[in-house]
Amino acid sequence: MSTLKFFSGLKQGVGLTRLIMSAAIGLSVLLSVQGTAEAQKPNIKIGVLTFVSGSGAAEGEEGVRGAQMAVDELNADATSNYGFELVLGDVREQSTEAVVSAFERLSGDPEVQVIIGSYPSTTNFEIEYMAEAKMLYLIGGNAEQTRAIIEPDPNKYPTVWSLAPLYKAYGLVPPHHLEEMRQQGLFKLNNKKVAIVAADNAWSMAMYQDMKPEFEKLGWTITVDEVVPASEISDWRPILNKIRQDPPDVIAYIDYALNNAVAFQNQFMQDPTPSLMISVYPPSIPEYRKLTGKNSDGVVADIMMYPVQYEGYDDWPRFKTAFKERYGVETGSQGAVLYELVKLYDTGLRQVGDPKDRMAVADAISKLKIETMFGHLEFDPKTHLARWGEDYFPLQFLQVRDGDIFTFWPDKYANGEYMTPPWMN
Repeated sequence: MSTLKFFSGLKQGVGLTRLIMSAAIGLSVLLSVQGTAEAQKPNIKIGVLTFVSGSGAAEGEEGVRGAQMAVDELNADATSNYGFELVLGDVREQSTEAVVSAFERLSGDPEVQVIIGSYPSTTNFEIEYMAEAKMLYLIGGNAEQTRAIIEPDPNKYPTVWSLAPLYKAYGLVPPHHLEEMRQQGLFKLNNKKVAIVAADNAWSMAMYQDMKPEFEKLGWTITVDEVVPASEISDWRPILNKIRQDPPDVIAYIDYALNNAVAFQNQFMQDPTPSLMISVYPPSIPEYRKLTGKNSDGVVADIMMYPVQYEGYDDWPRFKTAFKERYGVETGSQGAVLYELVKLYDTGLRQVGDPKDRMAVADAISKLKIETMFGHLEFDPKTHLARWGEDYFPLQFLQVRDGDIFTFWPDKYANGEYMTPPWMN
């Protein structure tokens, strides 16, 4: 029944007048309550520099979904004094123009008090823009680039803090861990040869420059030493043919580009050598495991920024389950990274109270000692990076199996055991 028909069916006079007045008062009270609630929870926009389009869009979407989960949790939290909203800045293919354009749009919005992102650019040059604008910037990747910018003058960048630890472990630890695996009888060395394939970008080169001499110090022979352009590569056959001419014990693939890693592994499996495949980061991305299928069963990943699970702390399984229930797909580390960055900002904000006092919020964040999905978080004041190590953010060795990925080292965080890759049997 329409409102008009309802009113026309009532007796005229006092009854109708009282009903109208009562409805008006009720509506006024409702609007007043809503207005009060909104006044009590002023809005804060969280800028996100990420891949909305382009080859990294799948990973970007995963990160945004994780950030949205954190925002929704905070908005439902009665103890929070603010409402939060995500605003996206598309960095597309990490071009300088795209990153600058996205930064200018986000920082120009007076309601944006913080910007988060994993690796919007390849060099983290945007840190300089953030510092100049006194914008709070929380990063989840590109640790070496962050260190190179901040370490010479940490006081110049008080609003920039990174959840990503120093990448030194990526280059230094794998050669030694392979020796440990050999001693444990998990991995047999036939010729102590290694093929290294890296990309010509700052992320890959930082690891490559440490890993290559470390293998050589331990007596390994590098049979293939390739640095490919930082662009999409669809045909890996020339490099794979070099590897097949002198099959090494280990192939170390060092690049984060998803499509390249997928093509490399799928083409390797067309005629695999009896080599342990170590791919630094891509296997942790669900899309990688989906696109490689059975071809990636047995691939080892060594990752610093990957969620941990240990006795007494199970936020990662809870988050994974909630993510799958909400979105119908699996999440990798990127969903967790942006989730934690949002929560990190909220933790610092609660200590200060005023979101416009970005310096104070940044200072509060810099002094935090808290548990996260990646381990115990404390920042190094010299680099503004999260500390790394087994008691902080550990480097983990994981292995793909049946479309999932399991940690097999360090023992403290292990939820699976190493298996010999099927192509090596």
